[in-house]
Amino acid sequence: MSGSVLVLNGVAYAAAGRSSYLDGGLWLCALDPQSGRLLHQSRIRSELPGFLPPPSQDRHARQIVQNATDYKTFQAPDRSDAFSMDGALLDVLVSDGWSVYLRQLRFDRQCRLQPTGGRHLFSTSALLDDAENHRSHWVIGTGDFSRIPVAYSWIANQFGGAYGSYLARPYGLMLAFDSTNVWGVRRVYRRNGYVLFHQMQQPFTPDEPPRPDFQPKRPDVKLPPWTWSTALPLHPRAIVRAGNVLVLGGTPLPEPPLADSDELAACYERRRGGRLYVASTENGQHAATLTLPAPPVWDGLAVADRRLVIAAADGIVRCFGPASDDKCESKP
Repeated sequence: MSGSVLVLNGVAYAAAGRSSYLDGGLWLCALDPQSGRLLHQSRIRSELPGFLPPPSQDRHARQIVQNATDYKTFQAPDRSDAFSMDGALLDVLVSDGWSVYLRQLRFDRQCRLQPTGGRHLFSTSALLDDAENHRSHWVIGTGDFSRIPVAYSWIANQFGGAYGSYLARPYGLMLAFDSTNVWGVRRVYRRNGYVLFHQMQQPFTPDEPPRPDFQPKRPDVKLPPWTWSTALPLHPRAIVRAGNVLVLGGTPLPEPPLADSDELAACYERRRGGRLYVASTENGQHAATLTLPAPPVWDGLAVADRRLVIAAADGIVRCFGPASDDKCESKP
């Protein structure tokens, strides 16, 4: 199974494997980009859960909201329950500028697994997972979801949190961010739509103390903690920031009321063509719209050298640039 390549301070990092429980686990390697020489490597391998003796008859199961957690959960080293467990799967590698992250796992630059996590971008499913199910979120957090009372989506999908908790991190269907700002997209349940939002965040620091991503709700905490939000007229598939504008790519939504299932199916099956939607980073105000032959694939937008590159669902890579730019062309 292939993993992404991350370049950090002149060193290329790559991961391979399927699961830390299968086929010998996962491997993380650091290479010299010029020569391919192996600099560091580590193996991520998880031990299978063991067996514990049966409890005494007077021992009662400990209850949480959704399910009863038996005594083995609280004796097992990883304290696994239905919603948090040990181990790791392969995903895109990311960095906060100091460490390398694979999902919730944090490594130093020598590929050594660290005992504590740190804030970084991760996905609750996978960063390249385009299924968009209701439990799929991008989050800028530590990945510590441990010991929450119910499935995290029951809390995260409520704009004001639920069950006495809230996801105290920037999160959404997809995100774009810099050191102090986060822009993202959230689903609007029961209205079949999407909103674009902005919220502030603290810059990453190498010595930031880790804390769980879910926190108890408090009366003094504004939820959701957005500076602004605005409705989107499209089903977004990608977002990128370019200077003082945001560019979103997707498929136009049918006009409300959204009662025609065939029209909705055409939208989500990408049969309604594509759309670029440009908005201000400052207030979300709509700036421009461009019709495309096909929408971008998931996370299929990139910006460089004043050019916008789109990996489209029809198999064509399209490049947009200034009118005077003769280097942009579309290629299958």
